[in-house]
Amino acid sequence: MHLKNELYSVKISIDTTYSVQSSDNKYYDLEWNPENYEHNDFYKTLSIHIESFNNELDIALVGDYYSYDSDCAVLDGRILTIMQNNSISRICMDGGTLILHKEFECFGCTFGLYQVKNGYIIYGELEIKMLDLNFNPVWSFSGSEVI
Repeated sequence: MHLKNELYSVKISIDTTYSVQSSDNKYYDLEWNPENYEHNDFYKTLSIHIESFNNELDIALVGDYYSYDSDCAVLDGRILTIMQNNSISRICMDGGTLILHKEFECFGCTFGLYQVKNGYIIYGELEIKMLDLNFNPVWSFSGSEVI
């Protein structure tokens, strides 16, 4: 996934070679593992490459195995919001600080995160959900309600 605004260019991909607690990983400036996955757990790592006018930053974000690298993020000014299945992480692009990590309830896997006026729409395998700007649930539809 590639996102761009007037300040940053961001490329997100899956790092299939990354192993938690391994010294053989590709070099990352920062490694975030907010749910404390261990080496033998079932996880997936997103490789986030950030470019600004005068800096480049590479971040590894470890999360749920059922995470996808397409339609998984929103770039809003200096804030990158990333969905990894049933969790949301926010990264401040100035230095790569993880400023928020929050889990939410969902049925099945999630495939897409989209920003709307008053929050976010999450498109999932069995459910479509809206979260407010603080990532609290507003509404959700599932099953025959979606069809």
